[in-house]
Amino acid sequence: MIICAQLGFCVNYVYFISSQIGSVFVCINNPDIEKTCGLSDVVKENFNIWWFFPILMCVYVPLCWIREMEKLAWSHLLGNVLILTVVFAVMSFATSNIVK
Repeated sequence: MIICAQLGFCVNYVYFISSQIGSVFVCINNPDIEKTCGLSDVVKENFNIWWFFPILMCVYVPLCWIREMEKLAWSHLLGNVLILTVVFAVMSFATSNIVK
């Protein structure tokens, strides 16, 4: 049951990330539908998210099977650095738009 639960979490992560990647690609390729490019129906019509499933499953299945979280300490540090970078980028972009 634990293996089935972990596999369910992996499938959920993979579907969410695939749909978000598909949304980004649809918005980039179709700038004329900027307001609706992130909707799930638009993503399903214009992008095949099933190509990302095997790639992401190869990443997330082994990560969900790790028993000791201490082994992932380096990834938490990397994640924190990336979050700070994104927050700084969003704040600088927002302030540059406010100034304009």
